Amino acid sequence: MPYDGPVNDNVLGFDPLNEAERITGEDYHKSKETSALGYFLLQAHSEDKRNRLRESCDTYYGQGVNEYLDVVKNLGFLPGVEENFTHESKSERYFIFWHPRDGILLSFDTWNGDHVNGGSFYYNWKPLKDFHPWISSGTADEVDGASIWYGNHDCREALRYHIVGLREHGSFVSPWKFRPLIHLGHYGLKPSIRESGMKTYVETSRELTIRYLAMLPSDAQAIFAATENWTNRGGETDV
Repeated sequence: MPYDGPVNDNVLGFDPLNEAERITGEDYHKSKETSALGYFLLQAHSEDKRNRLRESCDTYYGQGVNEYLDVVKNLGFLPGVEENFTHESKSERYFIFWHPRDGILLSFDTWNGDHVNGGSFYYNWKPLKDFHPWISSGTADEVDGASIWYGNHDCREALRYHIVGLREHGSFVSPWKFRPLIHLGHYGLKPSIRESGMKTYVETSRELTIRYLAMLPSDAQAIFAATENWTNRGGETDV
């Protein structure tokens, strides 16, 4: 189904400070008026963007978890893991969903009990022509002469817009051919990099990812069981 909402790249990529500088002709670092205009444009645009995404039945920053879950389920995701945890005396939740047709792995947690905090969706994808506007973090490799992009997107804002865009400008690959750099687990389990150091953080993240992948239904595990991954192809530490 095509994306028929009032959202596009211009709406999502709008830069209020750049627009303020274009209007005044001055650097916002040196002009209080330009800086103030940029802040005003930021507030106005944030509200407009949130309303457009809500009208499109899409996700937006600071969204309530129940509304977010409605979008996720309407996109065809199935539940994989749901876990409760406590952080600073508040009850939080961690979710993993998976898409049986597209082979997408979605992971996110909550803050303040009932709002989406952060997360990502991971995928393998075969693009058509100009695919750069639709990708985020990741890398590409070839299988039988076809380019496969494997990576991830931030899942908080415009989840539906990004997934529909990827569908329209290529095709998801399922089961995966390559495993992207995956970080599963919620912030209640991960140590602070500043306090523990990068090595401990990476090792803990790797252990959590292995643990949560093993908790998924067998059908989901079969999709994400790619043997080629970011690490053995020259990337960062991965599972």
